[in-house]
Amino acid sequence: MMNNKISALKGKVLVDKIESGERRTRNGVILLDDNGKPWGIRERWAQIYAVGPDVYDVEPGQWILIKHGRWGRGVPFDTLTGTLTLRQVDFPDAILLVSDEQPSEVVVV
Repeated sequence: MMNNKISALKGKVLVDKIESGERRTRNGVILLDDNGKPWGIRERWAQIYAVGPDVYDVEPGQWILIKHGRWGRGVPFDTLTGTLTLRQVDFPDAILLVSDEQPSEVVVV
C-alpha cells in the first residue's frame, strides 16, 4: 500500500484519502458535500501516507483528525495501483486525534 519512493521531509506528515465534504451517518444516510460553504469549515479525517524524520507520535496507515485548513493542496501521483493525492499537514499543531482504524462515518476522496 505504501510507496517507498515518496517520502516526507523532516518533521512533516503526508496524508492521502482526506475526508470529502460528503458525510455518511451511522444509518447510511449520505449528507451532501459541504465544501465551500460556511458549515463546511470543520475538521477532516485523513490517512497518513508517510512521516518524515523527527515525527514519532504517528505512523503511516493511521487516521488523523486535522484542524480545518491545516492541510495543503493535493498533489496527484500516478502509481501502479492508481492515483494518489497527497497533502502535507501542519504537524504537530494541526492533529487533533489519531486512530488505528478508519472512522466509521468517513467518506474519502
